[in-house]
Amino acid sequence: MMGSPLAIDWAAVLGVATLICTIIGGMLTLVYRLIVVNQGKTAALFDARVEAAVQAFEAALRARDELERERIDGYKQDVAALRKRQDLLERELRSMVKDLSRNYVPREDFLKRDTALELKLDRLGERLVNIVTREG
Repeated sequence: MMGSPLAIDWAAVLGVATLICTIIGGMLTLVYRLIVVNQGKTAALFDARVEAAVQAFEAALRARDELERERIDGYKQDVAALRKRQDLLERELRSMVKDLSRNYVPREDFLKRDTALELKLDRLGERLVNIVTREG
């Protein structure tokens, strides 16, 4: 049936619409499959990167812990050396305190002895002057 020039061939329009829908559906299916495949690859890459980051972080923590242990061991050695030095100083101080009465003269006693010695020297000097003046 050939009708007017403005008549629409609905069978052709329906065929073209079906063809376009089929092409769009195929493209969407292809895009969906690419996304699913790439999603798996992306997830695997992400998991690998996360695992590498976790391992690097754990290695950094182990290295930090080792440095911390070494530093603490150094502090322990320093404390042990200081304790030995303290013990030595305490022994020396006890020895000095023990010998203090033998080696130390109180100020008053020193002044008494010094004054007595000077008095004796002055008397000896006076005697020498008297002897020299009598003979001279």
